[in-house]
Amino acid sequence: MSNYLIFIFAIFLLSCQSKKETINIHGDLYYSWLRIGSFYGYPDSLYNKFVKERDSLGYEVLFQEDSGFVKILKILDDNDLLKNPMIHVKLDNNEVVWIYLDTLDYKQFTKFDHKKLVDNNQKVRIEAKTIHLYDNLYRCEELISVNKIEGVTLQKQKKFKIENYH
Repeated sequence: MSNYLIFIFAIFLLSCQSKKETINIHGDLYYSWLRIGSFYGYPDSLYNKFVKERDSLGYEVLFQEDSGFVKILKILDDNDLLKNPMIHVKLDNNEVVWIYLDTLDYKQFTKFDHKKLVDNNQKVRIEAKTIHLYDNLYRCEELISVNKIEGVTLQKQKKFKIENYH
């Protein structure tokens, strides 16, 4: 009888665990001169060096060096997103968020040229179903729409060269 109660209690606990809720995000593709937060597009040797450092020191030691950025890396690592591409999106409330995508969804953003968007007074409007990971980090569950529309393409710094998403 007690094994039966333990089994029922375990099923109850597992069913009560909350699944992360999806959040619809609406915003504009945002260009920044500096994109850190992913090893996507970088040589595997750089990622392997990070993994070696992480494995030899552990996150606890790394937290002592730079707790804010290391926490982000740990969250990305825990969610298998360290090698995924990401984009910056400026939400309608002016908050800039990082959205991590799979490579197929990301390819839709590589066709946009920052300079052409600016010259033609256009911007890229995005709607996506996401899961909130931490602070301004989101994982894209479904890319609903990516549309080029009239408007001003935003960028972080005008004095630095802005790279396209590639």
